[in-house]
Amino acid sequence: MFATRSGRPFGQRNIGRALRAAQAKAVDGDGHPTFPVLHSLDERGNPVRVRHGALPSMHSFRHTVASRALLAGESVDEVAFLLDTATRT
Repeated sequence: MFATRSGRPFGQRNIGRALRAAQAKAVDGDGHPTFPVLHSLDERGNPVRVRHGALPSMHSFRHTVASRALLAGESVDEVAFLLDTATRT
């Protein structure tokens, strides 16, 4: 869970915005954008709309955590409990 300085949880939309901002700033070792689709422009010079699912999201990270926990031997019930707990806090 992510929290503000006062200890209150961040809103889901704010987390998504922060993740997208970090993705836009991310560069590889040569200084090239890690996610070039975020820097693509159309013929008029406007940003190209990013297709849903084209970039990692908090939801995809949730799936990764669940998959890795199951591969590491956690029970399905334990993983479900942990994900449910994370959603409620």
